[in-house]
Amino acid sequence: MTNKMQKFLLGNEFVSVGTCDLNGQPNAVPKFIIRVDGDYIYLADYVIGTTSRNIKVNPKVSISAADVEALEGYRINGKARILTKGGEYKKLFKEMVKQQVHHSARRIIEDVRGNKKHDSYEVSFPEKVVIFKIKCESITKISITGKLQVKKRGSKETNGSGQIWD
Repeated sequence: MTNKMQKFLLGNEFVSVGTCDLNGQPNAVPKFIIRVDGDYIYLADYVIGTTSRNIKVNPKVSISAADVEALEGYRINGKARILTKGGEYKKLFKEMVKQQVHHSARRIIEDVRGNKKHDSYEVSFPEKVVIFKIKCESITKISITGKLQVKKRGSKETNGSGQIWD
């Protein structure tokens, strides 16, 4: 994934994550973005419900995000692992807490400046959180004209470094 795509994703607090159980029942819900690192996306799940259950039986996920300014959308397909403990989990959990503070402060500043009115300022989660580590396998860019650009990991459509470009 390119730096441009990483910055775009990190500019969103949440993305929509689609999963499916073994019976084909879909589930699409917002998840908090913790980090984008290379071809990995790390998301927080503080509900620990259907999405977590689905990933345990079917690790395939689809993430969607929209850039309303550029009138573009993205679908990122990949496979997810659930992190619940260990060094990687602890490091990501600390990053998540820092982001909560950052997003809460930004919301307050936007409101004080009159730029945006928020119903709630504090972005906080329960102490029990699982983290999804998602390996991106393909990215589809959807333009306002309906044109689709599909880039798959390991295909000729990558940027030469093996990274999926936007």
